[in-house]
Amino acid sequence: MAGRRVSVAGAVLTGAQYAAALSLALGEPVTYQAVSPDMIRAAGFPGAGEVGNMLQYLIAAAPDIAQLIDFELLRELNPRPQSFDAWLAVHRDTIPR
Repeated sequence: MAGRRVSVAGAVLTGAQYAAALSLALGEPVTYQAVSPDMIRAAGFPGAGEVGNMLQYLIAAAPDIAQLIDFELLRELNPRPQSFDAWLAVHRDTIPR
């Protein structure tokens, strides 16, 4: 594996899909609300400009990043990856509400 790049992902979910899974696991409604890079930059906290820039990059690069994930290699390295739903089942009580 020396010199190889391996992405780590159990799945690629949208914000709405994460919210739906959280709603089921927590037993209460969770909604996804998109936040723009400009909203982050305007938040005024230290580093807000950098975080906004990072978000802008991730939004623009998301399709390319998702295509780089080699799910076949991931399944070869770990035949039983944990799904987000399985993770939620274990950790739901640790999520602040």
